Amino acid sequence: MTADSTFGLDELILNRSPSGDVTTAWANLGLWDDAESYPDAARALALRLGDALELSSGQRVLDVGFGLGEQIKLWLTHYGVDSVLGFNPSTIQVSYAQEMLERASLDERATLEAR
Repeated sequence: MTADSTFGLDELILNRSPSGDVTTAWANLGLWDDAESYPDAARALALRLGDALELSSGQRVLDVGFGLGEQIKLWLTHYGVDSVLGFNPSTIQVSYAQEMLERASLDERATLEAR
């Protein structure tokens, strides 16, 4: 079994809005304290981690197993970290995350590799 057969793009189903649009690409278990939807819970978990790590500008982040990369976009924009180096076993997820970061003009601050 390959990483791509195990880790694909299935998480996008969880990111659908009530209208059926997919506007986020979260792929974590979420923090469900006050959340009413999967994207809200997943964002809450990424924010909790960012707050606990005291992320801020001037920092470089290593993200191993970054899934579809939504938290990378959050950490670059919300916390203003300088850069993110990410490793993920799935080439499909790496490609998806790279394209997402390119559309957000954040790709120059993130290096993503399939390993």
